[in-house]
Amino acid sequence: MNRKRLQMVRDRIASEPPEHTNMLDTRSDAGCETAYCIAGWAQVIRRGRYEGSALFDSKDWLELSRGQAARLFLPDCMDELTQADALVALDSLINATDDDALPVWPERVS
Repeated sequence: MNRKRLQMVRDRIASEPPEHTNMLDTRSDAGCETAYCIAGWAQVIRRGRYEGSALFDSKDWLELSRGQAARLFLPDCMDELTQADALVALDSLINATDDDALPVWPERVS
């Protein structure tokens, strides 16, 4: 996994208003046109805009395994997730000592 890029995504999400993180979709039409999931934000950072196929594109760019990408981009209870939850999951990967670690979401989400 590429921790430097994960940190870039984490920092970008943290800098946005909470309503700009929406784990239900890579791109939301919630009025602002800029609410993205983690994969959507990764693609915006990489390409400068959302272009579709964010899950596969972001998995490769972040150098994640299939398991890591599935757990990070498609966690349980997606409709309940907040920006703070997404930051916890990203921090768990960034700070992991094992490159094969899976992201850890807050207990209420898992």
